[in-house]
Amino acid sequence: MSKSLERKIIDICVFLHTELSSMQCDLDDSILDLNEVLRLEVNQALELITENIKDLLKIKRNFMMIDEYKNYKAHEQYQKALQKLEGEVRHHIKIEQQMKLHIDSTQAKLEELEKNKEDLHVNNILDALKKENFRLTEKVKNLEKQADNNDDKIRYIKELNMLKGIAQKDSQKNSELEKTNKKLEMEVSYLQRKLDILNREHTNEKIGYKENKQDTHGKKIHYEEVQDENRAPPQLTERCRNMSKGELKKSGSKSPISGRVDLKRTESQFLSSTRGVKKSSGIPDKPRKHSHAGTNYNKVN
Repeated sequence: MSKSLERKIIDICVFLHTELSSMQCDLDDSILDLNEVLRLEVNQALELITENIKDLLKIKRNFMMIDEYKNYKAHEQYQKALQKLEGEVRHHIKIEQQMKLHIDSTQAKLEELEKNKEDLHVNNILDALKKENFRLTEKVKNLEKQADNNDDKIRYIKELNMLKGIAQKDSQKNSELEKTNKKLEMEVSYLQRKLDILNREHTNEKIGYKENKQDTHGKKIHYEEVQDENRAPPQLTERCRNMSKGELKKSGSKSPISGRVDLKRTESQFLSSTRGVKKSSGIPDKPRKHSHAGTNYNKVN
């Protein structure tokens, strides 16, 4: 082997030793110092170079393993973050469903309270009429007792007859109000059945829309036609209003007690239920088709 080649081998060995020594803070006792490296023979220098190359390859493999581990950790953290976000989304969906159920329950309670308020108002009017009738009856009895001991019997008889007529008219008003209340209850039941039918049709329309989006336009037109057909006709509303007014005016006489009881006409259950149908269906007011009330009632039955 030539001297120049041997010298290059020694130089390579010295370079590797110097670089490796500079990278290590604490030198191991087994590592040769620079003077010992310079005194090595060529074969020993080649062996030292080979060992250094092996150590470098081993270090390279360790670095590659560390990089793979870092990539694995990053992927694992990404999966955990994704699972956490999916859990939050499911939680929000659950809360949304609970809120929808709560809103539906509150709406049902509100409608029930409005209905009870209407019934309570009618019952208060009936109670007031019954109390007035009872008071007049007691007054008639007292007048009958006084008429026996009074010289002016004719005047008391006239007053007695007038009070009897007033009591009879009040009794008729009481029975007429009870009949009106029963009719309104029948109308509420009729509209409730119509509302149930509309809700079922609306639900079927929603399901059909999800299954086939291409038929959305046709189903919407069909739903609006059904809504227009089942909408309460204005003739029935006007007839119910006129009937309520006429029954309160049938007496024809302005009795002394006619102004004592305030018979305020409240909004009927028919009109409030009609607005409830519009509000639940979410369809704006449109020109109604003229149809007879009896026809719609037979369709529902």
